[in-house]
Amino acid sequence: MKMLRNISIALLSTLLISTAAFAQEAEVDTKATKNAKVKVEFTEEQKAMLAEQKQQKEANREEFKATFTEDQLAILENDELKPKEKMSQLRATFTEDQKAMAKENKQELDASKEEFRATLSDEQKRELKAKALKGTLTDEQKELVATHKEERKEGRESIKATFSEEQLAILENEALSKDERKEMLRTTFTDEQKELVKAQKSVVKENRQELRSTLSDEQKKAAKRKVAKRMSKEKKNRKQQSESTQS
Repeated sequence: MKMLRNISIALLSTLLISTAAFAQEAEVDTKATKNAKVKVEFTEEQKAMLAEQKQQKEANREEFKATFTEDQLAILENDELKPKEKMSQLRATFTEDQKAMAKENKQELDASKEEFRATLSDEQKRELKAKALKGTLTDEQKELVATHKEERKEGRESIKATFSEEQLAILENEALSKDERKEMLRTTFTDEQKELVKAQKSVVKENRQELRSTLSDEQKKAAKRKVAKRMSKEKKNRKQQSESTQS
């Protein structure tokens, strides 16, 4: 029964909202994150936003399920049907009120996701993109990524080794956000440190180009589709928010 309940909950999630892309982009402690071994560091405020979004999804899911008829619940709990078959049969039974509720829930969550994306730094966006790509890499490509990661770590350590006490104090100041620390540190860099940073960026750029050269056409197309899909969603959300504001 526990397994059946889990399947039913997962199916409801799919019916209410498309969560796959968001899970790839924003979840902190998911199984996918652990398997991919790509760490995305979020601020406390961002973690709070994610927790709030999770609660929102659960509340919407329970509210939506509460509207189900006995026939719909029977479809949902029929373990003889495949998930796609359940979704197809359930959609065919939705009332206009249920369709409107599902649409409203999706728009609400899309707005929350858009708000969260607006808080992401460039580095976080790169980490999330790397996390999404990680799942499609071959063993050789993963080894290359691991090598590049080690090179980046060594580069950061070599730069940090040149830091003055003042710079280390800025770096370790938890009262400042990551972006604020970076900005303050940049203003204190010596010419030598600037050259080290420039060299590090050059290495990172070369590493990216090296990895891109190993990607198959299928991997490149998949990456482009993900980007195009995300941009399309963001454009649609902005349009809806604009129309909502005007009305």
